[in-house]
Amino acid sequence: MEKRTIKWDLHSVDLEAFPELHSSKIPPLLFISKFFDDGIENFKKSMGLTKQYIATKMKSTVALQSSITIYHWVHDNQLNIKTRAKKFDGRKVIMEQNICSREEILITQTTLSISFDIYRRKSCYFDEKIAINYKKFIDGDHY
Repeated sequence: MEKRTIKWDLHSVDLEAFPELHSSKIPPLLFISKFFDDGIENFKKSMGLTKQYIATKMKSTVALQSSITIYHWVHDNQLNIKTRAKKFDGRKVIMEQNICSREEILITQTTLSISFDIYRRKSCYFDEKIAINYKKFIDGDHY
């Protein structure tokens, strides 16, 4: 059986900009949420969900449910936020994220999001081009 490589989208955070996080204490949830949100936004852009697309098509994503697990905290000068789409059915996507320091997983998050029509205020299917990008990412193809 062929071993499959799991593909992640990477977003780095320089902690020099956050002096309040220069301790061994687990950071406030506000910072953790912001780091994960920045990773999701970066990932969405790579799938084609740019600010211009959202403003033009009036479609975006909405998180329905999220779960965070904090393992421990290690102060380092840089964090890597790894984001990937795990499952996708055309309307819903399950996202996995890790906050890592030197490849060590510190915090994880799993999020269930839906495609959302802002005008109609209800869920909808992702546009074909974006759906193809999600499927290619999950299948390990280049997008």
